[in-house]
Amino acid sequence: MIKTDTPTVEIPNPPLLLEEAAAALRMSVTTLRELRNKGKGPKARMIAGKLLFRVNDLDQWLEQQPES
Repeated sequence: MIKTDTPTVEIPNPPLLLEEAAAALRMSVTTLRELRNKGKGPKARMIAGKLLFRVNDLDQWLEQQPES
């Protein structure tokens, strides 16, 4: 095993990949992608070719959805 001296940093609100965000919202990746394409999904950022979501953005988006 190779040991490195690189410190580990905990990110309090780590970004989620598209698949992880869809799973957290209990919807399919296709549904989340379609909502985003229509401008009706949660905020996300494209970084290094990956769509990343913050957990607090998912929470905020959920709170903005109408209750049923």
